[in-house]
Amino acid sequence: MKEKLPIEFHYRLPASPDQISSFFQKAIEDISQHVSLDEKIQSRIKLILIELCTNFIKHVSIPEGSLKVRVEENCLWILKSYGEDCFKRLVSEKTKDMGEGDIRQIAFSKFNRHYVRIEDQNLLKFLNPYDHNLPVENLKKHYGLFILTLAADSFVYEYNKPLEEDSFKLMINW
Repeated sequence: MKEKLPIEFHYRLPASPDQISSFFQKAIEDISQHVSLDEKIQSRIKLILIELCTNFIKHVSIPEGSLKVRVEENCLWILKSYGEDCFKRLVSEKTKDMGEGDIRQIAFSKFNRHYVRIEDQNLLKFLNPYDHNLPVENLKKHYGLFILTLAADSFVYEYNKPLEEDSFKLMINW
């Protein structure tokens, strides 16, 4: 018997690339037990999970991270967090002259540019340039954060100050 929604699933992020496929297959299977997922939604979920896992393996120096999936009637939330603040330092450097509500294109490397809006000093919302009628000629479409921005209906980075950890929260509507 299916449990009433919302329901949450908690996972440990894979520590190596060879674990990613089984990881996202298990998550899709868990979600599918509670809601019907068409191919387009499944593809978006897989893309997000693969990118979150790849990003964790590539950029985070600690061996453990967590992923929480919350299934609701009309949407799916995915929250990746880990006990490190490596992204916070980078975000702080790039947004130090921005105030709440400011929208700007920022670069995390020479070619890795993103549109963001500062929600508060610890919350950064990535903006889909197509949804906000922003120019895209300087954006590279193969970078992970851009992939996440396009695959999700909402994508935010938040620094959890009490826990001193980075977290990434994505939402997909259905």
